[in-house]
Amino acid sequence: GATASVIRYSKNKKIYWQTALVAGVLSLAGSYFGSKLNIMIPEKYLQYIMIVILPVAAIVIFAKKNIGDENNVEMLSMTAKMVFAVVFGFLMGVYEGFYGAGAGTFMIFGFVLLNKLDLVTASGNSRVMAVFSSIGTTVTFALEGLVYWPVVLWVTAGYIGGSCLGSGLALKKGARFIKPVFAVVLLLLFLRLVTQCLRQGLKHL
Repeated sequence: GATASVIRYSKNKKIYWQTALVAGVLSLAGSYFGSKLNIMIPEKYLQYIMIVILPVAAIVIFAKKNIGDENNVEMLSMTAKMVFAVVFGFLMGVYEGFYGAGAGTFMIFGFVLLNKLDLVTASGNSRVMAVFSSIGTTVTFALEGLVYWPVVLWVTAGYIGGSCLGSGLALKKGARFIKPVFAVVLLLLFLRLVTQCLRQGLKHL
């Protein structure tokens, strides 16, 4: 699914490969460690942290009206870009492997806020990272026997179709399409986390 998007973004020259590839390779390493953590540590601890982080992320993202409208990556030095790609790639890989929900959204806004990319190019970069991190998580969980393939294969088919549709809309409509979608994603993720934490709390009563 991510590969389908990468092909489309690449054809439209909306991937900044210099940081996308470095971040992608490091996310592959991070996703392995994140997947191992997922197997050993309950997800509830990260869920509590995310309930605090999500509203803060939403405020930072939407408080700046013109965020992601322009590509200013060349304002950064090569050292700054590489340090960002290595650290951000690894941390997002760990998150992808450990929890995963909303990872694409965080990847995009990481590239916007810290790599100074416009929203569409940041979306293309996030898909490159997703290709690498997906490999790490898939292989790790599969080797542990934690993948139910009959369901995964059907979901993957839908994901490929959705990726092609989503990347096409992002390329055509740009930030005015991406921002509202992210607002909905963050809200749904926040509600999901709160619901899960409440259920876990009720079980212990």
